[in-house]
Amino acid sequence: MGNIKSGRTTCKRRWYDKHQELSSALEKLRTAHKKDRDNIVEGMKKIITKKDPDFIDKVCKNFPLNPYRRRWYDEDPYLWLVVNSLRYADDETINEVVGLLIVDNSLSRK
Repeated sequence: MGNIKSGRTTCKRRWYDKHQELSSALEKLRTAHKKDRDNIVEGMKKIITKKDPDFIDKVCKNFPLNPYRRRWYDEDPYLWLVVNSLRYADDETINEVVGLLIVDNSLSRK
């Protein structure tokens, strides 16, 4: 996570903030009901592993594991794996995940 300085303030950027559509879609996922989120995360996993069923296993050694970081997706191990896998996914996979998140109507309601 890099720091960006603007004037007198410093704000931290998340790795996915460089993908504006992904960032917006993940924010909707963050505020979704747990049941809806669990179903969507399963769909995200299917997309991520479609090209390579072992993709998550191959990249998980690179995932940041810091007990003091409390990101919104850190509290759910399955969600943590999927979101961190996206960090290493190609643009095509990210776009497909964004499409899933944008289309899913359960993210629109609270």
